[in-house]
Amino acid sequence: MLFKQLFDKESCTLTYLIADLKTKEAVLIDPVDSELESYLELLSKHNLTLKYSLETHVHADHITASGKLRQQLGAKTAVSSLCGAITADIQIKDGDCFKFGDNETIKVITTPGHTPGS
Repeated sequence: MLFKQLFDKESCTLTYLIADLKTKEAVLIDPVDSELESYLELLSKHNLTLKYSLETHVHADHITASGKLRQQLGAKTAVSSLCGAITADIQIKDGDCFKFGDNETIKVITTPGHTPGS
């Protein structure tokens, strides 16, 4: 498994790249628009296919790259159903699971507080 934490100084956002190195399926969590090129380079460097772009919350200073990743790579976008972002491919609910690779799963746990859709 590949687990890489990335940091965008401008928005102070942490983004995570998680991938199964055997199947080459990957997930990005909270991608930021200004870092799109570096994500594409990382995916290419490791020969990864982006399966999901997940958003932990929607916030004014968190301009996401999910839509562009969907356009360029065909990744499914996902955001909490409580956020009201109806353009996402998947409306996330507590307990949902995102499977990728041979045996990798990300389970959604609602943690309200930061935003209504956290």
